[in-house]
Amino acid sequence: MAWPEGRVFAVPLEGRKYGFGRCLVDPVVEFYDIEADDPDDLEVEDIVGKDVAFTIWVMHKAVNSWKKLGQVALSPAERRRKHEFFKQDSISKKLVRYYTDAHGEQHEEPIGLAEARGLESAAVWSAPHVVSRLEDHFAARTNRFWESMRPKEA
Repeated sequence: MAWPEGRVFAVPLEGRKYGFGRCLVDPVVEFYDIEADDPDDLEVEDIVGKDVAFTIWVMHKAVNSWKKLGQVALSPAERRRKHEFFKQDSISKKLVRYYTDAHGEQHEEPIGLAEARGLESAAVWSAPHVVSRLEDHFAARTNRFWESMRPKEA
């Protein structure tokens, strides 16, 4: 199944609340700093107009399991946007910035620990982990899955 680029969806959270995300380029999803009781009360344009809480890679299965609310096509600038993540070698602890350019070419560049701490891990999140991350975001607490993936000192 093709990646549903531009899809806006609702993620069910605890307490009958919902968080919201939008599919960008495969497998990048941005999640918004908005929580609601009823996703059908919101227009998709209003959702994507909110601040971005975080941008991560998400499994296709997770995206397809959440309630589709509509589509907001990616603008040319959104298509060209470089989404940067970090990778860390588990043995050497060397860090790299990882991104895919506008032509689909993948790149890795060495970076330092301070720079890596400002990026998300190049890890693909499953549905339960995304739910946990959103719930912790709205509760203003550190997420244990996010914390476990933070870059480590060499």
